Amino acid sequence: MEPGGTSHESRDPPERYPDLIKAMRAPSVVENGEERIRPDVMAFLMQAAQASHLARLRSLAEARHRTINSLISEFVNATRAGNNEVVERVVDKKIRVVAYSLNNGGAAVATVHFRSGSRPISSTKDLAADGGGMVGPLIEGFWFETAVGEALNINLAADGAVGVDVMYLEVEP
Repeated sequence: MEPGGTSHESRDPPERYPDLIKAMRAPSVVENGEERIRPDVMAFLMQAAQASHLARLRSLAEARHRTINSLISEFVNATRAGNNEVVERVVDKKIRVVAYSLNNGGAAVATVHFRSGSRPISSTKDLAADGGGMVGPLIEGFWFETAVGEALNINLAADGAVGVDVMYLEVEP
């Protein structure tokens, strides 16, 4: 990278500058009584827009690759009423859940919700008996996150057998 944040490969060669200056002085022509952008100016603008779009796509692809490679998965089989730890606390970081699944293996309806430490961070979910469940699919954003330095817990209203799987990121506050 050169000063100013541009790489040498993305800079226009000096011989293109006169074309740019000429285009800026008279970017349009009048043909058949209608003012139109000159074809060489339009070609230059299209090329610049395409290069900008490709750079943005590369940037998004790199960011997505970094995020996907940073995903962590964890599971727990929660059985007792109250808080059951899914992910232990991470000092100075939040736990950001981007996907989850819940499955009730018990004979009774299971009422559950996620918590940051002891504070609720999701709605209450009633899982049908004998295999009732739900999925929060992988999304670009996140479903919920803990406060800084707090564990991610699943809270059961009563003893049961609830399988919990999460995919998450550890993020700076």
